Amino acid sequence: MHEVNLGERIAAWRRARGLTQRALAEAIGVTPAAVYQWEGTGDSRTSPSQSNLEAVVEALGLTIERFYGRLPKEAKAS
Repeated sequence: MHEVNLGERIAAWRRARGLTQRALAEAIGVTPAAVYQWEGTGDSRTSPSQSNLEAVVEALGLTIERFYGRLPKEAKAS
């Protein structure tokens, strides 16, 4: 079992909420490319700023504790 990185966590919760990268980006006021980079792998991956991470968590309807807790079952298979 591997440690889930921040980008994988964002992607898992986003998919569980039925949002596209574009929809999440629009909800928090960033470009779809920013969300793509947060969820990316390798050299293309970046991390959101603290304020953007807080906006992601809020847009997903989560608390920060829930966001960092157990991943949603719907997302684990993808």
